[in-house]
Amino acid sequence: MKRTLTIITLVFVSISSILAHEVNKYKYFCLDVEENPYGIEKRFLEEFQKAGFFIMDNDYYEQLDSKEKSKTLFVEYDYFLNHNGNSSLTIVLKNASGATIWRNTGYGCTFLSASGDFKKCTKQIMTAFRRLKYKYDENLVPDQPFQHPYAKWTEDSVKTYLNGKRISPIEGIYKNYSNDGNAYSIGILKHKDKFYGIILNSDNELWKAGDTKIVLNHIEGSAYDAEYYDLNHQKLNAIAGLKDNRLLEFSAPYKGDVMNFSFIKIFPSSGEKSIAGTSSSEQYKATGSGVLISDNIIITNYHVVEDADKVEAILNINGIPETFSARVLCTDKTNDLAIVCIKDDKFKNQGESPFKILANTVDVGTSVFAMGFPLTSFLGDEVKITDGIISSKSGYEGDIVTYQISVPIQPGNSGGPLFDKNGNLVGITNAGIDKSVAENVGYAIKTPYVYNIIDSAPINISIPQGKTLPKENFPELIKSLKPYVVYLKIY
Repeated sequence: MKRTLTIITLVFVSISSILAHEVNKYKYFCLDVEENPYGIEKRFLEEFQKAGFFIMDNDYYEQLDSKEKSKTLFVEYDYFLNHNGNSSLTIVLKNASGATIWRNTGYGCTFLSASGDFKKCTKQIMTAFRRLKYKYDENLVPDQPFQHPYAKWTEDSVKTYLNGKRISPIEGIYKNYSNDGNAYSIGILKHKDKFYGIILNSDNELWKAGDTKIVLNHIEGSAYDAEYYDLNHQKLNAIAGLKDNRLLEFSAPYKGDVMNFSFIKIFPSSGEKSIAGTSSSEQYKATGSGVLISDNIIITNYHVVEDADKVEAILNINGIPETFSARVLCTDKTNDLAIVCIKDDKFKNQGESPFKILANTVDVGTSVFAMGFPLTSFLGDEVKITDGIISSKSGYEGDIVTYQISVPIQPGNSGGPLFDKNGNLVGITNAGIDKSVAENVGYAIKTPYVYNIIDSAPINISIPQGKTLPKENFPELIKSLKPYVVYLKIY
């Protein structure tokens, strides 16, 4: 995405239904200042400091104990720069659990430069925030440990999340064994650049499901720098090591001595098919879906092929699945898109795909269906179809790149096509929400962004114009589209 433009539209309006006491629970404001052409972070830091927050960066935040971390607000902002029309800026304030506390959306002001006018618009955003009459109140802070975004997850949801996903060796479900009432299981999952050990089950009343027990920073090999929280939720600095991909051992200085404790990984097992199957005696890291749009060109998600050393594309050729070697041609990390190119002498070009890629967005309420290869370890390698509607023209937390859809999306669906009932490609599925949070909520990248990555590809790519499809006969429509839905294995 290019970062230069002469006209910028800032977007902001507060959600008035959020009560002032919600923001009054927070004492700290955390944001690392990075270089950008408009000084966005610096201006917001100045304005929130004037509002009464204690300003800090991520390094300072990491020194806080769990209760102080729960008093921290983080700012996330996004600006979209458009050469041919209006651009936008959105700002969202979140707490340490990842929950949205306040956001700005709507229409703001347009200006011709990024100097004083930008500062003026920043002040207007803060005017909206000040209507909440922020004043920190210690009595409003809940007396509970720091809750992570994975806090509501269970053993079943962690297993579902990890199945078919390329994961780090440290990720999984662990258990300690104790006869003194202190036994518990934890799920270790990656969030941004760290690994969090979240309590899933506990025999001790001082710990409940969702509490953060461990935070790990990878050093090298099987070694990790760790924060370990004791029975009283006090942080201990520790060193951790993963032995034989199964035993997680900790050493921590404590009151002049050294404490040693360990966990056993109970999922996935050393031969777990969900994260490591075999193909030609080689283990694959993950699986995903894609859609063949023309010749040997496949559209999928960036996160499906991220860090791939090798890609295999499996297509249904005359009713028989055949495996072809492929490689990543180009990626768009910002919009979670990638183009994969089949490079295999035995592959014969299928020609132009029969469907049309819509250049415009579709309306809320449009009937749609997804095709892909979710949870292949459990559901098998045959393409699966799930249907629903376009629920919203913006995705998670107002993301304008994606639709929210009522189509269930599971691990392995990522990168697969989303069609309307006429057989037009309207999106690329890229995310779902765990059932413990919301039922039948998924997200799909809008096809105008597919056009963008095609335009930026290093080779000319033919865009399918669509053919006559059996739109009145849904089973026949599915049969026509199946050969163009791709099962991807990532090595």
